[in-house]
Amino acid sequence: MNQEKNVETEESKTPPQKTYRGFTLRQRLVPVILLALALGLTLCLIGPYDIFFNNIQEFLFSGGDFALWTVAFFLVLAGAICGILLPLRGRGFDVTYGVFFALALMLFVQGNYLNVGLNSLAADGLGENENQLMITIVNTIVWVLVIAGCVVAMLLIKQKHREILRTVGTIAMVTVIGMQMIPLAVSALTAEKPAAAPGEDIDSVLTYENFNHIGEEKNIFYFVVDRFDYGFYRKALAERPELFEELEGFTDYED
Repeated sequence: MNQEKNVETEESKTPPQKTYRGFTLRQRLVPVILLALALGLTLCLIGPYDIFFNNIQEFLFSGGDFALWTVAFFLVLAGAICGILLPLRGRGFDVTYGVFFALALMLFVQGNYLNVGLNSLAADGLGENENQLMITIVNTIVWVLVIAGCVVAMLLIKQKHREILRTVGTIAMVTVIGMQMIPLAVSALTAEKPAAAPGEDIDSVLTYENFNHIGEEKNIFYFVVDRFDYGFYRKALAERPELFEELEGFTDYED
């Protein structure tokens, strides 16, 4: 009896081991689905169609021509994210969810607030900014801090505050989706028709008469260097000012 009593006394003195209790499957379901939707929509639907609707006159096809592929990629990506996150538990889920959450958040922030100098579809003037290196460094630091912060928050938040963390994550992903879908819907409703309807033949030549012939004299050749980066021209002009002197009638449109 004395031995049993002593064993019980020693066991009662041993402090209970702390167990790490993460989110249950039911608690993970809605945040994971919203996260998968946010990442999938941003990369596979919102991004491509935002470019398309805002530059619709540059394309000779309609949005429906690539809709099947974008939807397919969206479903695959969203399904893969759910397949990765939902089976995970404990710290494994926390770290992985924190990384994916940071990616979804930063893709939205990067595309709307941090892409300095990307002012057109063809990225005219890309790299002309004298502070481009500093901008790149700042962007990288922001990405690293946000990803690390999300992972640390998932790991360090105490169990009693986990419901608040889940609510914040849910609201953040709903906000990211909404703030991208609303402008996209406006762009889709206000966009002009594409340059060509689906299946319509485009003939940009008015006539083929004497198409392959030139005159014996006084021929006019018109060169269009499409999407030429103006920064290269300015650099060449600075290094060799005489480079363009032989181009009679050359006009430099600085706008």
